[in-house]
Formats: sequence, structure tokens, C-alpha cells
Amino acid sequence: MEIQSKQQIDEHKKEIEQELTEMLQETDSDFSLQHIRDVIFNEEDNDDMMKIVVMFDNGGGASEMENALEIATDA
Repeated sequence: MEIQSKQQIDEHKKEIEQELTEMLQETDSDFSLQHIRDVIFNEEDNDDMMKIVVMFDNGGGASEMENALEIATDA
């Protein structure tokens, strides 16, 4: 595992947040970045991650859901 500085971690966090925000807009989601943060910070079991994926579900298909899951995992 590569050790990263706090600055690198903060930059990566901002990139992920930007991606999430863009995906929320693209999918016309009723959820916000804060909703995603709440799920992440209050995660209790493995199924909680699927709550984030569902926030992006606009019927776009498996590839969109796969992308949402990948970004949610990064977050």
C-alpha cells in the first residue's frame, strides 16, 4: 500500500466528490453529496453501500450502475 500525504488524500477526496456531484446531476438524482456522505459515515453493514448505488439509478442500465458502484467504493 502506497503511503499518501494528507494533501494527496484531500485532493483525491475532492476529485471523488466532484465525480459524485457530476453523476448526481447527470442522473437527475433527488439526492445530494451530503446524502452520500451520511451513508458512508454511518455505514453499518455491506448492504449500506448499495444505498449509494440506488441514488444514481435512473434506469440507465448495468454500465451506469457499475460506474456508480466503482465511485461509491472509492468514496
